[in-house]
Amino acid sequence: MVHSGGKGYLEGVELYRMGQTNVLGRYPFHWHMLENGCEDCYFKDNSIHRSFYRCISIHGTHGTLVSENVAYDVSGYCYYLEDGVEE
Repeated sequence: MVHSGGKGYLEGVELYRMGQTNVLGRYPFHWHMLENGCEDCYFKDNSIHRSFYRCISIHGTHGTLVSENVAYDVSGYCYYLEDGVEE
């Protein structure tokens, strides 16, 4: 989880058997309430497989790049905009 002014730059990473089923906020990768503070952040060219709960969550964060990722055998939604106001 990236929050409280943090930055997240992931490229070429394998995320295997991550997330916690039906536990809010426990996703393989999660940008949380960064607003415009992470416009240069990215999550690209990664693989997520056998995830127990979703893939990538973007919550209250604008301008991050999610590109060219592969996901397989995921429980729940894969790409998740938590409150729907993300740009």
